[in-house]
Amino acid sequence: MEIMPTPTYTLIDSVTLASSASSVTFSSLDTIAAGYRDLVLVVTGTASTNTFYRFRFNSDSTNTNYTYVQMIGTGTDALSAAVNDANAGSLTTAESNSLIQIMDFAQTDKHKSYLYRNNFTSVRAAAGRWSNTAAITSIQLAINTGTFNAGSTLSIYGIAA
Repeated sequence: MEIMPTPTYTLIDSVTLASSASSVTFSSLDTIAAGYRDLVLVVTGTASTNTFYRFRFNSDSTNTNYTYVQMIGTGTDALSAAVNDANAGSLTTAESNSLIQIMDFAQTDKHKSYLYRNNFTSVRAAAGRWSNTAAITSIQLAINTGTFNAGSTLSIYGIAA
């Protein structure tokens, strides 16, 4: 029987907000995440209003560079959509969680793909692509309307190659 290595999450950085904030940025990923192939962002917390948040790689604000297909389950309905924007997840005034996996973040010969899952008032899952071959050196998570509440935690993990 062949034994396969198991990837391990290594905490790179974590922010627990002491006060509300409209955005959080993880920067210098090219140096602090050296030696990792993939990144995982975990967002746990609440927002000042039920809202979506978006991510921006390397300050790229061109919505059409972020495309994804998503599926949503509400408990009574199932929905799907193809989207061109940088909305990555959602937060409510009740605690919610999101997990965003970014594959091959440092590679410069391909577009970056990502998966996310979260629990808003429904369960959402998506697979997406950032249409850029640049290595990801910074990730900003920003609330569309309102703020991340104090006590929300945003963490980034590296997964070794």
